[in-house]
Amino acid sequence: MENILLIFVLLTMAIIFAYILYTNGFLVYKAKAALFYKGSVPFGKTKNCMKAKFSSCNGMTKRVICLEKGKKYQFTFSKSMTKGTVYVEIQGNKGEIILKLDDETPTATIVVEEGKRYHAVTKFVKADGEYILCWDTK
Repeated sequence: MENILLIFVLLTMAIIFAYILYTNGFLVYKAKAALFYKGSVPFGKTKNCMKAKFSSCNGMTKRVICLEKGKKYQFTFSKSMTKGTVYVEIQGNKGEIILKLDDETPTATIVVEEGKRYHAVTKFVKADGEYILCWDTK
């Protein structure tokens, strides 16, 4: 009985720890297939950037981005591709698309609303290359 209780406590702690990492942007949800994928964690000097290099990549990654309430942020998206497509969507709490960054719209600005959490969703379609997404207050 003690072993079951210990397993339950450890599992609960692991779930809470994973949730804390996800809400602070360190844990990434991924649903992709790739021959090669190397992404960066937004930390330290690059805390306001996401970047990755990839080969034969299909699917998506989703990460919480931590933005200060009431501030205006400008997002800049750049990529270097040999084939395929990659674009980034900034989504709200319920998955509503707030903005889409791609070849046609590489920069956009949003004002952060009170009580809203934002996600950066990167989508890949048979993509080879690399991308970088950065955001800063305006």
